Amino acid sequence: PETPLETTFMIIAQILAITAYTTLLGNLVSVFEELRMSEAQFQSRMLDLSIWSEQNKLPEPLKAKIFRYEKLAFQRGLNKLSLSTLDSLPSHLVNEIVAQMEPSVIKQVPLFAKADASFQRAMLRICKPVLCLKGDYLIRQGEIGQEMYFVKSGRLDVIVNGRKVTEKYPGEYVGEISVVFAQPRTASVIAMEDTELLSISKKDFDELKDTEEYGDTFSRIREAARGVINERLQRSDLPRICIDSDDEDDELVELQSAATAMLCFFDYLTSSSENDSSADALPAEKGKEVEADLTDAKSGHLSLPPTFNDTFLQLELQKSMTKSYKEIVGFDSFRFDSLSCGKPLTILSFYLFRKWNMSRALQINETKLLNFLSQVEKSMTSIPYHNAVHVTDVLQMYTSLLFRGGVASVIGDRLLLLSSFLAVIIHDFAHPGVNNLFLARTNSEMVQKYGECSTLEEYHFASAWAALLEEKNFFLGGLSPDDLETVRIHVHDLVLATDMARHEGIVKEYEKLLEQFPVGLEPTSILTVDEQKLILKVVVKCSDLGHLGRPYSIHLQWVDALAEEFCQQGDMERSLGLEVGLLNHRDQKKLQIIQPEFYSNIGIPLFADMARLFPKTKDLYNEARVNCRIWETRFQK
Repeated sequence: PETPLETTFMIIAQILAITAYTTLLGNLVSVFEELRMSEAQFQSRMLDLSIWSEQNKLPEPLKAKIFRYEKLAFQRGLNKLSLSTLDSLPSHLVNEIVAQMEPSVIKQVPLFAKADASFQRAMLRICKPVLCLKGDYLIRQGEIGQEMYFVKSGRLDVIVNGRKVTEKYPGEYVGEISVVFAQPRTASVIAMEDTELLSISKKDFDELKDTEEYGDTFSRIREAARGVINERLQRSDLPRICIDSDDEDDELVELQSAATAMLCFFDYLTSSSENDSSADALPAEKGKEVEADLTDAKSGHLSLPPTFNDTFLQLELQKSMTKSYKEIVGFDSFRFDSLSCGKPLTILSFYLFRKWNMSRALQINETKLLNFLSQVEKSMTSIPYHNAVHVTDVLQMYTSLLFRGGVASVIGDRLLLLSSFLAVIIHDFAHPGVNNLFLARTNSEMVQKYGECSTLEEYHFASAWAALLEEKNFFLGGLSPDDLETVRIHVHDLVLATDMARHEGIVKEYEKLLEQFPVGLEPTSILTVDEQKLILKVVVKCSDLGHLGRPYSIHLQWVDALAEEFCQQGDMERSLGLEVGLLNHRDQKKLQIIQPEFYSNIGIPLFADMARLFPKTKDLYNEARVNCRIWETRFQK
């Protein structure tokens, strides 16, 4: 510099340069320090995971998958993407940030498209990052859905019953119904490459629902979701619908109303078929409640009374299937019987045929289905144990194990699935209240007709199938002759599986299957129809003994009912001059005494075998162990 001004300018420039350099250096140091801390946290987490994996003896492939996930999540910064980190900022600034985050992600979903902008921003705020590794299942068919997903990068394949139906790419979404109604998934979704997603959970969505300003918005979304479900019912054979009821008192009112409507509906059908009259022919208090389309009813597909339609989905079973597994096994069939006006089996069976869309998918005539179900229920006499309430209990447990326990995800044969429902419904058809040994000792007509091997079970099947083939009951007329014969064979085999004399053989055959799948089954596991049927035999058996895993107070009612039925058989044996069976003496209560032994030798091993292939059913096994300990303690005292 030659002049004082130039000197001053140079000094200022140098100061500024030094300041900028210092700032830049400080920022770089800060960044490197943050990276170093982040790397240290990552390494610490990986070490913790390694120790935990070793302690829990995880298999090497699973450990490798966990470490790969953590590494990818760290590299992509997924652990820093949640919008919950913005909670410390003022709401207006958060809204401005969210507004830049492609609100079209939410707008593209038909359920949310017409919601106002503030709601869509709120939806974006509850989005959380998810990483699904290549080859992993994001969603499994049959599981109860609790999240929806938006694809950010990667590719997903959508699989229904083992068949690829579509693909999902960035900008697309899956599972939107699940955040409105927690329901079983209608398809499986597999990541075909490492895929980044945003997820919204039903729990977070429900918290938004409780916000007063969004009350009307949620009502519209709920109605839109019902419309989507109804549309899928018409074009798909895999509908799943679930309407929650969180208030127990309201639920009981709805359940009673549904049962009353169903009772009136039976009266209406009877009146219609016998008198060819309309609902106006019913008593005044029923005529208003039951208004069905006669033409539609006569064609086979029933247009149910408005009250019935609105309340039927509120059944106690529906609530149980959407909550924890302990609530599922806590289903009280005795209470359900009381609330259903004495028609528990018919109501539950018809409900399940509707819920799982068997009526539409298999062209079932619902009028004849109701006739048949009503006849099955009427065949159940007032014997203490093997009655309609018992079959209702078995059917509810079977459905829970099938769909909530994950069994349905590996059953690809829909005729077999239909057959299994039918087998459970009829497995104690017109039970006489005595066992096979009594029938053999008295050389009864049943033994002469059906033989000494599985006499009762052959009788249950043959009698029920004959009733099914009656014109007024034949709801399977939409099946081809070959399909009908397939169903007949399946039902026969599954009913015979309930004979305890066949227990050991079925268990041994099942244990051979366990050896083929030591780490459990996947929905993509290839199973023959016979293998699928073997699995269903075990599930039917577990359901038939399901009260062993009910809460002890409910289980005890079933033990007392069975003890009374045995004692009534003992009374007959005594009157005929026969030796009274070991468990049939009224004054000895031996059935109660052998409970721990029955649990240890039969129930618990059976439930454990099922849980080995289907881990989600392990709570039945755990509850059974609890009950066994109660019995053991009781008799020690």
